[in-house]
Amino acid sequence: MPSATMIGESQINNQKTLLVGWLIAAIGIGLIETNVIQFHNESILAQHDAKDLVLVKNSERKIIIAGSHVLVTNTFDPETYLAGTLVGINNGNIIIKDYRSGESKSAVVRDIGSLFYGERKRFKHYTLKGAGYGLKCSLLYGGAWFLLGASENMNYGMVFGAMATGCGAAVMIPSGSLLGYLNGLKKDKKAIEYVIGENGWTIAQE
Repeated sequence: MPSATMIGESQINNQKTLLVGWLIAAIGIGLIETNVIQFHNESILAQHDAKDLVLVKNSERKIIIAGSHVLVTNTFDPETYLAGTLVGINNGNIIIKDYRSGESKSAVVRDIGSLFYGERKRFKHYTLKGAGYGLKCSLLYGGAWFLLGASENMNYGMVFGAMATGCGAAVMIPSGSLLGYLNGLKKDKKAIEYVIGENGWTIAQE
């Protein structure tokens, strides 16, 4: 029969293994969140051809630099919009890299009713991003339990890992989705609207 000392040491080792697993999970998520680790590379905007967008109202001037998140609405149909990252302004058109297609699209300056500076209407993006983080966390959580079980027996490790991943996914993916949605909502509310028109702002075409 194993002594109390041996059992105590085994429990301590198990706790250390679990702690290491959680540490790896936390570090991995931190690196992903800060983009130190990237799972894909997005194309870089051709900044050398881009002109910053200048808004003018009386004596006020606001400069929106290329690469900023913007959304423009149509003055004749406010429900029609183009959202993405600003490429620049050229020949009476605002060029925006569309979020959905990833393609550069143009909006005619004279047809713009409002311009939002910030991330608008990106709930789906942040909800999916949050769900993705939840999935990654559940996999890391399952990996930690796999290591814990495998320290005693490989079969235990596989069972513990599978169960922990499943349970973790059931909790972390919905939680991540909700947090992602709330993050998108927060960014949406922080976006600044500039009404374009005779009594509002004008888009300088220099």
